[in-house]
Amino acid sequence: ASPSFQPSVLSETLAHELAPFAIRVLIVEPAAFRTENMFASPSFEGNPIADYDSMREGSKARVKQIDGTQPGDPVKAMRVLVDVVRGEGVAADKEWPLFLPLGREAEEAIRSKFKELDGVLGEWGEVIRDTRLDNP
Repeated sequence: ASPSFQPSVLSETLAHELAPFAIRVLIVEPAAFRTENMFASPSFEGNPIADYDSMREGSKARVKQIDGTQPGDPVKAMRVLVDVVRGEGVAADKEWPLFLPLGREAEEAIRSKFKELDGVLGEWGEVIRDTRLDNP
């Protein structure tokens, strides 16, 4: 599964609003990490839509297959996160990132999204740019 990019818009806005107060925002985009009880708590199941029952059941089956086989090491991820927050170790001498993808799959998903968007800009560039007023 690819990371979701839309909720990050709120965090990006928050980062700009808090910057004058020297408060930094970090949007962590984790891949799949093998954490204990990751899937122990059910997702929200109130008011289900019947048309999605088969998809929901398929999702539960996939979760059972994935649980315990996630490739990410949560200890390594937290070491990176702590280094970034403190500006030490692997983050020493690096600029504060607004986004911190963790895990190869997160990186691949983001690169794939960039490639998709680059394709849209390439194909639709003239159309996108040709939306200005003719007589401003």
